[in-house]
Formats: sequence, C-alpha cells, structure tokens
Amino acid sequence: MLKRNFSKQQNEWSHTEGTDINVSKTKVMLFSSHSEKAHIKIKGHFVENVNSFKYLCVVLDPKLNFTMQTDYAVGKAKRASAKVYRLIHGDKGLPVSVGINLFKTLIRPHMEYAIPVWASIAEKDLV
Repeated sequence: MLKRNFSKQQNEWSHTEGTDINVSKTKVMLFSSHSEKAHIKIKGHFVENVNSFKYLCVVLDPKLNFTMQTDYAVGKAKRASAKVYRLIHGDKGLPVSVGINLFKTLIRPHMEYAIPVWASIAEKDLV
C-alpha cells in the first residue's frame, strides 16, 4: 500500500506557480501487475484510485496491455461505419465516392489514432 500526503510546502508551491490542484478532478492509477492501491491525500481529501483512465483519447489500464483501448476504438469505428453504411446502402443511397470520403473522415481516424497501441495488443484481441 502506497501512502503519501502532500505537504503544506508542496500545496503552497503549486498555488504560487499557478498549478492549483483540483482534487475532485485528480485521479491516481498505479501501473503494475499487482492490484495495489495508492492512498494519496491532497488538502485533506483522498485522491480517487481508478482502474482505467482516458488520457488524450487513449484508455490506459494498470497493466498497459491496451485491451480496453482497442475495444474503445473498435466500438467507435463500428458505430461510425454503421451510420455510413445506412447512408450508402441501396439504389437511392449516396454515391460510392462520397461513401469512401465518409469512411476516410469518420471511420479511419478511430483506427489510426494512437496506432502504436495496435502493435502491442494480444492476438486474442485481433479477432
């Protein structure tokens, strides 16, 4: 168990440097294969421990295996592709060229964002 109290000096420093910490928006997550919790107290309030966190639209988890990120990206891409498919499906749908442009702007970005994550995912997540 990791215990940490921010000292009065650290709180004053953050305030004078214009980086006042909002405890209600602050989260803590330990990157480890163990299920440890950190008990960090700032201004008399404990910081919330989380098991996953979205940072710059990348879902991080304690083991950094990025399974949650791939599920998140695939889900967004599937929802976007379902919308595009409905628009181009059938004889009275949009032209294929418009469908391709919609794919490039609405679906592909979800799959390409944070692309290094895809190199580290487990084979079971590729299905």
